[in-house]
Parts: sequence; structure tokens; C-alpha cells
Amino acid sequence: KNELNYFNPNEKYEFESSLAYADIADAGNDNTSIPFGRNIEDKIYVTDVVYNPQISEITIPQLLVKAKEQKLTYIRVESNSMGAMYARELKYKSNDNFEVYPAHSSTNKHTRIIMDAGFIKKHFVFISPEYQSEEYRNFFNEFTQYNIDPKLNKNRHDDGADSLSGLAIFVRAMLNHLYEY
Repeated sequence: KNELNYFNPNEKYEFESSLAYADIADAGNDNTSIPFGRNIEDKIYVTDVVYNPQISEITIPQLLVKAKEQKLTYIRVESNSMGAMYARELKYKSNDNFEVYPAHSSTNKHTRIIMDAGFIKKHFVFISPEYQSEEYRNFFNEFTQYNIDPKLNKNRHDDGADSLSGLAIFVRAMLNHLYEY
């Protein structure tokens, strides 16, 4: 938590774009995790999240409300299992207010999370803990407890870390002119 960047959401910011990444709950103890990222130059401000175990009939309306508030332009939906149906339903209900991109993830989740950790630490900015909603705090606490040792992550949620990794990949693809590699 000490290595991360923070912001006060009560201050005014001139964001340049708004993207989100959706990791949809499959079953069991999974959470749907959708971080919204809005950029100022190469910094991605994680301004809100949908983060809960609810079914799509509940999370899609939640996402649509937050998409409007966040002026969402693009969202990538992980289309593994439940995500493909979710992406189709979201595209239908979005009334073309934003673009929906389904994406199949074939890389190892743990490897992807570890590989994106440095980018997230350098470029992502999170709501300061004292201003976080309960939902954001649950998301934040989960992803900051993700462990580099995969054996220590057994039976633990990784939805927050996985969705942030997905957002990092999406940001680099959509805003690649901002990042030198």
C-alpha cells in the first residue's frame, strides 16, 4: 500500500479519457470486479469500481450508472465463460454510449498480475483510503493483499488484482502513445 499513488476525489481533475476492465464472476466466491480508469497524461486514476459477488442482472445496471458518472468511453470485458454473455448484454444495454470489447485471456493469471505490478505501481493512482467507499475499500484491500507466492493465494480472492492487470493491459493498448517501451 505504501508503494502506491493516491488522490483526493474531492479535488477537480481534467481527465483525458475513461476506460474500464470487467472481470466477471463465474461462480462460488468470485466477485465481479470492474475498475474504472481515467487518465491525465500517463497516470491512470482509478476513480470508481463495481466490486461484488452479485449476478449480472444486478452488476450491469450498477456498471451502467457508473459508466455515465465516469464518462466511460471504452470497456474491455474478459470473455472467458460468463464474460461473453455479459459483454453481449452490456453492448445491448449501453445504447452505444461506450464501446464494449470482449477479450479472451489465455495467459496465466498469476504471471499476468505479477508482470503488471510494476506498471500499476508507477502509473495507477488510487483514491486515498480516507475517501474510499466500502465497495472501493473491499476492492483495494483485496488487490493489495495479493501475494507474489502463488501458494499463498490459494482460496483467496484475486479478482481485484486480476481486473487491475486487465485494465493495465487495456490502457497500454488504447493509450500506447503515452508509454515508452
